[in-house]
Amino acid sequence: EAHELIESLLGGSRLEEEARARIRRVAEGNPLFVEQLLAMLAEGGEADRVPSTIQALLAARLDRLPDHERDVLERASVFGLEFEWEALGALAPDRHRPPGTQLAALVRKELIRPHEAIEDTFRFRHMLIRDAASERIPKELRSDLHERVGDWLDSRGEEFDEIVGYHLEQAYRFVTELGPPSDRARALAGRAAERFSASGRRAHARGDTSAATNLMERAIALLAVDDRRRLSLLASLGRALLDAGQFERANPVLSEAVERARAAGERAVATDAAVALSYLRLQTSAHKSFGEVEGELEDAISVLKELGDEAGLARALGVAGTVRLWRGETAAAIEDLERAARYAREVGDRAQEADSLEYVLVAMLWGATPVDQALERVEELRPRAQGNRRLEVDLLRARAQLEAMQGRFDPARELIAQAKALAEEVGLALTLASGVADQAGYVELLAGDAAAAERELRPACEALERMGAWPNLSSLAPWLADALIMQGREEEALGLIELAERSTISDDADAKIKWRRVRAKLLARLGDVEEGERLAREATAVAARTDLLDGRARAVADLAEVLRLAGRPEESAAAVQEAIRLHQQKGNVAAVARLAGAPASSR
Repeated sequence: EAHELIESLLGGSRLEEEARARIRRVAEGNPLFVEQLLAMLAEGGEADRVPSTIQALLAARLDRLPDHERDVLERASVFGLEFEWEALGALAPDRHRPPGTQLAALVRKELIRPHEAIEDTFRFRHMLIRDAASERIPKELRSDLHERVGDWLDSRGEEFDEIVGYHLEQAYRFVTELGPPSDRARALAGRAAERFSASGRRAHARGDTSAATNLMERAIALLAVDDRRRLSLLASLGRALLDAGQFERANPVLSEAVERARAAGERAVATDAAVALSYLRLQTSAHKSFGEVEGELEDAISVLKELGDEAGLARALGVAGTVRLWRGETAAAIEDLERAARYAREVGDRAQEADSLEYVLVAMLWGATPVDQALERVEELRPRAQGNRRLEVDLLRARAQLEAMQGRFDPARELIAQAKALAEEVGLALTLASGVADQAGYVELLAGDAAAAERELRPACEALERMGAWPNLSSLAPWLADALIMQGREEEALGLIELAERSTISDDADAKIKWRRVRAKLLARLGDVEEGERLAREATAVAARTDLLDGRARAVADLAEVLRLAGRPEESAAAVQEAIRLHQQKGNVAAVARLAGAPASSR
């Protein structure tokens, strides 16, 4: 291939075989190396003095350029792989763009080429050429040039914030490498941090967790520990790390935010960060009951109301609504969460709005909201998801479960696939493991495909265990145990239920119902019918105190199985009819069909 490339680039020109062989040997199949070696020879280089590395070759080629061409190339390298002709004027000593003849000469020398789609824009033929040109610039000048690029881009709009921040960050890095931090260095760091912070918060608002955490961390790294901008950013970073499922990293960030804000007398910041820290501890079982958190939230809400901090208030109300949901009070939770979403929307906090609406959807899925009404609400919320990837994911997975409840399994699977791909793209690790997998596993269990349910649920349970997200695991592991039981793997399922029981918060209604109902039928299958019935009735009693309609129906259905195994068919049949009634109340056609023994639709 290298031989063919040499022939193609030479055209009708002649080159001795010895020189061709040396190029092939040195280049080792690297097409850029072949191209640049031939270009060097065309400029008068000697074949027997060919550099042995691509970096040495590029440096040698740049050394041979006329000063004015090399200067243009070096300044262009500050912009990156691509650069605008007009932009070069911002970096020129005389503030004028270079003549077109200079750019044409660099094109002929195979160092740059015109952009394929954008007029008066060029790109380096390879990133290594750009790097070789950039490395030649002295650090003091490179710092100045990066700052000037940032200034030149400054008026182009907020979509350029990240790029402006990058150039100011580079200007800061190079100047600090030359000596102790100066006033100029601190000013550069502050400006860069502000751009990264703004861009990071917008990324979080649109549900792009990967970008949000990266940008916020870079902003924080540029600010002094006593800078108030850093203080307010710590809580935002902590919440983004929560969404990313990075609990171990989120804990010290939020703890620092609380401690430093209290020391600085910043009550609003301290309270806001404390709310996020309480939510984190809920996710990791550091709190053993919701009662502890509710007391903290009541105090926080009171403080935030007193301070008039509506953004912080929206976040606190959102966590309070989530706690009510986990208690099994879905109707009350929906009211609280809808209110939190309205407050967040009024203050322009798209991230919190999406967070609150996510749990509204969860409450509708598992609560008493009929399927057809829940589908209507999903459609109503679709315009609100525009520009917010997290809410898009939540709407997709909610609709998937509702479609499956109506027996439309193929469309449900397509929606799950879309939600999974989008969550992976933007780094929503917690939503992926505890949310999308929840719906994916449920869909397959409802369809009767236990092996498919296991494929969806097992990696998610393993991911939650790695994260230390024990409460989420306590709700997801019983679904996986259900799938294993359907495949006759009772002993394996029993280990999962023991893990779920250990991970359950004392007043988490959903998890308490699930591990009891699954352990009950496991014990009955393994011969301990008496203990199985006791647990099954505990599960139905816990469920009856909630409006978790699906949980109530499944608990009763599993009681029916225990009664059947106990040899009490009439009581079992009555329990089946009660489970069917509850599923009918929800509009869960597929669950009714499974309990009635009729095949659910697969379309």
